[in-house]
Amino acid sequence: MMKTFSKGMKFTVIAACACLLLSATAWAAPENNGPYTSTRYSQSITARDGGTISTYVYTTSAAGMRPLIVFRHGFSRSKDVLNNYGTHWATRGFNVILPDSRTGISPDYTGKDSNDMIDCANWAVLRSATAGNYLTGKIDPSRVIFGGHSAGGYTAEIATYKNVAQGEGNFDCAVMVLYDPVPTDVGYSETIAQSIAIPSVMLYGVSDICNSFGAGTGIFQNTAGPSYGIYVKAADHCDFESYYTSACAIACLKWPFGGWDSTKNNEVKRYGTAMIEAYANCDAAAYPYINGSIAKSDTKIEIYTESRFLDMPPDNCQ
Repeated sequence: MMKTFSKGMKFTVIAACACLLLSATAWAAPENNGPYTSTRYSQSITARDGGTISTYVYTTSAAGMRPLIVFRHGFSRSKDVLNNYGTHWATRGFNVILPDSRTGISPDYTGKDSNDMIDCANWAVLRSATAGNYLTGKIDPSRVIFGGHSAGGYTAEIATYKNVAQGEGNFDCAVMVLYDPVPTDVGYSETIAQSIAIPSVMLYGVSDICNSFGAGTGIFQNTAGPSYGIYVKAADHCDFESYYTSACAIACLKWPFGGWDSTKNNEVKRYGTAMIEAYANCDAAAYPYINGSIAKSDTKIEIYTESRFLDMPPDNCQ
């Protein structure tokens, strides 16, 4: 049976379609929240040494097995300063773990700190394979993303190296995402980067005391896989956390007149998220942000000329 519409019905349908199109466009930008629901759990995870890792676990309402992001905070900070990232990524279809450091002001980046990131991912993969819990059937072990901010970025680099080069973990790292990373051993960070052949994005801010005057740029220059280096213009080190805190502003000598800017933080979210969605999800909507037309026309960033092997679509997506 053929159905016809009155003029009023036609207008309603056209308006509804327009609203749907606008809604899709609004959340499609990587820095915007997505269409899914985020649920946060406070979760204690047992580490390999028997200690307890305090974490926030964010689950997405997206159906099926989804990628897992494990993202680590910087030196003397906490998981709370990354909370908005956890929510953001979960609304875009990712499960997320934000672990707290157990080492405080005496870090052990090559040992306990990086091991904890691997232990968190191992735990999530095992929980996904176990019936009757909030992660059952939700984690794709072939799509794990390690990332972090500041010294947490250095921690994430070491954890990534342990997985891709040394075979640690019951999962495969798919992407590495570092926000203004600060290595305490520059030589070591550059050496292990040469064994990291998975896609990676590193976003940097202004060279200053809080990022050890750009010490982490050598990581990007040495990674072996598709590598995306971006300078977020005029961004302070604190702009890479998910919201303003006076503690970061004071520590980085930006208080009371600076320390966090939402516009610059949106740039951080835009390109960090786009890299994950392009390589872990094969999402064509993310491709123009990966050294493509949108990124090249974005006046708020500068793409480092050493960025390489970023042809879209990625090899694994063809």
